[in-house]
Amino acid sequence: MGKKIRIDLSKLYRLAEDVGTTPAKLLKHILEYYDLKYDVIYTESPDFERTIILRRGAYTIEFGDVDTKKVRKECRGVIVELFDGYETAFTCINR
Repeated sequence: MGKKIRIDLSKLYRLAEDVGTTPAKLLKHILEYYDLKYDVIYTESPDFERTIILRRGAYTIEFGDVDTKKVRKECRGVIVELFDGYETAFTCINR
């Protein structure tokens, strides 16, 4: 597994009460702002048994049976993870 950057916004989300966006969309905006290349953003949510998948360049989300532990383990770059206090969105940024 590569290095990991974890952004914990749980306190900010509680203070804001209604952020109006999902962790995956917020992570997407952060990555694009810093011009970081990614292929897929994965979201783990307690509400769903399946992983939520947001592909780069796509405007829809998918649900898939993805082993997120394996994705993290196989990442040879940097894992960027955003936690909002409920859901976790992450991606692997390859060097």
